[in-house]
Amino acid sequence: MECIAIRKGKGGKKKHREGKSKGKKQNKNNNNRKKAQKHDNSNQHAAESNTQAKGKKRKRGQGSSLTKLQEKFRQKLEGSQFRWLNEELYTKTSEEAYRMIQDNTALFNVYHNGFESQVSKWPENPVDTIIDFLRTLPSSRCIGDFGCGDARIARTLADHMNLIHSFDLAKANKHVTVCNIKHVPLKNETLDVAIFCLSLMGIDFADFIKEANRVLKVGGTLIIAEVKSRFTQQNIDGKVAKGIL
Repeated sequence: MECIAIRKGKGGKKKHREGKSKGKKQNKNNNNRKKAQKHDNSNQHAAESNTQAKGKKRKRGQGSSLTKLQEKFRQKLEGSQFRWLNEELYTKTSEEAYRMIQDNTALFNVYHNGFESQVSKWPENPVDTIIDFLRTLPSSRCIGDFGCGDARIARTLADHMNLIHSFDLAKANKHVTVCNIKHVPLKNETLDVAIFCLSLMGIDFADFIKEANRVLKVGGTLIIAEVKSRFTQQNIDGKVAKGIL
């Protein structure tokens, strides 16, 4: 709002114009000061915004570093747990292994997560070879997977084979029957194919093969995929050759 005072008399107009001019100059100066102040405020706000953005970036960067570090420690922990469990399962009887897993089923998940991580680095997974072979068989064949883990064979061939029995120490999914594979809940001469895919663990593993022989039909097929070191000549002569098959 502008207030104009008009004074009657000689030079009044002039004074009026001068007064008006002074008012305009004053307003102009005020506007300039406001603009300058506004510009300064804008610069300050921009500087603060940049500072905050940099701070956020630093925080995000720190968070990412911590996440990578935590992930590294997690992998190391899981790796050490897997190695410990692997040693335990290979040096215990099947009864001891069964009780250990039943007392803490989380150990089963830890072991199989570590196992899958290890297998993923292999040039070839033996279970894939076994699945390829089973696809060549008639769908009427009855299959037994001893130490099945997550029952990958049953899951993969569900639409191909009519009946696949999957056995292990814990129930990873609906396909798995929980048991000690030294004593599976099948009648004599039930299976056409019995499979041990990296599952001959424990000091009494020969009894697993003997159980497979019990439930296999005459002329049935036994498939074993295992590391070579598990089958030394001493193992073969001392266990397998003693009437197991």
